[in-house]
Amino acid sequence: MVISFVCVTILYLLTNVAYFAVLTPEEIISSDAVAALFAVRVIGVKWSSIIWLCVVLSAAGNLNGATYTKSRVFFVAARDRQFPFILSTIHVRRKTPLAAIIVSAPITVLVIYSGNIWTVINFLYCFAQVQNILTMAIVPYLRWKKPERVLSYKAPLWSCVVYMAFTIVVLLMTAYSHPIQIGITVAIIFIALAHYLLNQLIDKSDRFQAKLSKFPLHNCNFSLA
Repeated sequence: MVISFVCVTILYLLTNVAYFAVLTPEEIISSDAVAALFAVRVIGVKWSSIIWLCVVLSAAGNLNGATYTKSRVFFVAARDRQFPFILSTIHVRRKTPLAAIIVSAPITVLVIYSGNIWTVINFLYCFAQVQNILTMAIVPYLRWKKPERVLSYKAPLWSCVVYMAFTIVVLLMTAYSHPIQIGITVAIIFIALAHYLLNQLIDKSDRFQAKLSKFPLHNCNFSLA
């Protein structure tokens, strides 16, 4: 794991050094696709399509990972009665949370057709960074509260601390440049947290879940998790 961290860090640093060696800071700031502009300068227009192919493959891999992880967030939330019951079902043969994956699709379409895609990306980026910070913060907490747990893999604590530190710095820089978006993001997170805590104190979810449980599932190729 340490070797992979070092290799990826060196690769990213060398990539940025290469960008600044070929392009000016003004070109990097104004360009919507720095890698494509770099490829045009270095290997020419004819071969620069290779970079676009690499970007497409990278985006496809990112989409695959996001579909794999985010849909399971819906799945676990529904299993804990925080989301509708139907999202806690899995496919009979493939054993995947198909309902949660299907729900993610219209959300993605709405994001694409929302108009100003960069504003949406900034909002989602802030949410993702806050989620990453909380995810990393839970690792040392569980090590302290439940040290007797036997895990198949244990992430080094220093890597979690370093990741949290860098993520917090990036988030603070984003808050400095886009304070309104960060403020709205934090407000939404606190509203969701308040709703969750209120739902735990005043448990009225049984009535809501009972209504959702009447959804006709006999025609769906799902089974309960």
